[in-house]
Amino acid sequence: MVPTSLGELRVREYGSRGSPVAICLHGSVRKTAIRHEWDYTAEALATSAELASKFHVLLPDLHHVPHSVTDASLAPALLELVKWARGSDGDINLLLGKSWGGGLAAGVAARLGTHVHKLVLVAPGRVKRANIKCPTALFYASDDPLFKGSSAVRAMLKNEILFHVAPQGGHRVLKSYAPLIVGLAKATGSEVVVSQPVSKRSESRSARIEVAPTSNHSEHSEDTAEQDDEELPGNSRMWLILLVPVLCGPFLGILLPLRRVCARAIQGRREASKIRSPEPTRVGAGVE
Repeated sequence: MVPTSLGELRVREYGSRGSPVAICLHGSVRKTAIRHEWDYTAEALATSAELASKFHVLLPDLHHVPHSVTDASLAPALLELVKWARGSDGDINLLLGKSWGGGLAAGVAARLGTHVHKLVLVAPGRVKRANIKCPTALFYASDDPLFKGSSAVRAMLKNEILFHVAPQGGHRVLKSYAPLIVGLAKATGSEVVVSQPVSKRSESRSARIEVAPTSNHSEHSEDTAEQDDEELPGNSRMWLILLVPVLCGPFLGILLPLRRVCARAIQGRREASKIRSPEPTRVGAGVE
């Protein structure tokens, strides 16, 4: 348990003290699996041979905080975690957040400014309008049932260096994200981090994301436009549903009167079958 301004936090650790600090923030669902969803990535950051300086990864349990957590209350508490891990004041070298934790991470990065060196967001929850200037990576799966606001989120990222869309995976931190996050962690401001193409739809976007000290507005606008194009299939289905009655209207106008004529003909046949001449009466051996 680590004493902080939020109260005592349960913190799990990967790696050794004295290394650059990474902090992972989980989602809001109160399940053990959610609190452990960053474990695979945390282990990669703490042990990967690709990293000259491996990370000391902290995973605080925010489910047991005695009061509600906001980015305003969490920001100083995370700096206190860094001080606890290092033994002295310092910055957050890498801040990661998923879903609810992603929204908090984005808010913390905006508040702390240069005290957060790099930011990783996985299908982040509500991200308030913020000026997030640190190098940032955004991950999500195209079949994620909860995350739909990538264009809005990307508009707040002033230095987006990696945008990765997995073809499937739902609302989870995928193991396939770990190598990309390790690549982001070791990159400098002049290097390029390229997401491997994950599908034909996302190949053009994933392959041209650059790492630069400052963002280019025209390129960012183009990225946003491409994301909007990707969301068009859902809108197209909605338009098709609305157009069905319009397109089928003329045919319904013909079929309904025809149905009435057929119904009247059937009714007439039924009434005619009820009208029968009386059967002849036998009288003796003859017929009257």
